[in-house]
Parts: sequence; C-alpha cells; structure tokens
Amino acid sequence: MSYASLEFADAYHAARQSAERWSDFGDAEKARRLMSASDAIDRWFDYIGQPEKPNRAFPRKINGASVLPDAVVQACCELALLDNISGCLPTAAKLKQVGGILLKDGECEHAQDEHHLAVAMVARLLAPYIRTVGFTPIRRC
Repeated sequence: MSYASLEFADAYHAARQSAERWSDFGDAEKARRLMSASDAIDRWFDYIGQPEKPNRAFPRKINGASVLPDAVVQACCELALLDNISGCLPTAAKLKQVGGILLKDGECEHAQDEHHLAVAMVARLLAPYIRTVGFTPIRRC
C-alpha cells in the first residue's frame, strides 16, 4: 500500500504546476510511481519513533501517538514524479549529499538537478520525523 492514494495524488498535482506531467501518466503508472515513492520514503531515512507495521515506516508511534503525517503523503506525491527512483540509485557510481542524505549519482539518465531538488524538498518535508546524527550545517561567509 502506498502512502498517497491515487485520488489524493491527482488532487495534489492538479493544484500545482506538476499537473500536466502527472496527467501524462495512466492510472496504473501512477499507482506504480506512488508505490515506488512510498518504498523510497521507507528506505532512505531513519525515523524517530517505532513503526506500527513491519513493512512500512508509517504510521509510527511518536511520543505515544500514532501518526501518518501529511508531510509523508505529500512527500510521496512529490517523489512519484521522479523517473526510475527504484532502479536508478542502486546502480549509480558516485555519492552526493542532498538534504542531509547521501544519494548515488552518475549512471542515472534523468535530469539530475530536478531529481536532487525533489529529494532535498522531500528531506525538508520529512525533517521533523527523521533522526539525524552528527549533522552540522555549513555556512559560507
């Protein structure tokens, strides 16, 4: 099961400039993209709290409450726009840090800037639920 329903994702993208790209996909492709995006959310980050189900990171028990934050559903919709998120990263050669996480880069055929920007945005959406260890922001003067 994906974090965002097809109906939610359709409404989410219809209200944004991603509407045309999202509408290019058929329902079966949209469902596959939402599933891959949900898988990526589960695997890319280490979250605070405890998962309620063994096969999904959310819903989670955080401070005694069961939560599936809106940010997770929105992140799923954003990642679903990216091409080949389940196949590209494992075959890549180089590493890049984006939004506090390491991503592989190099052999991917999609637009790198678009991919990195989307993943950075997703990392920001999920930041309140991500466990960070030893992360220090760097500022240029």
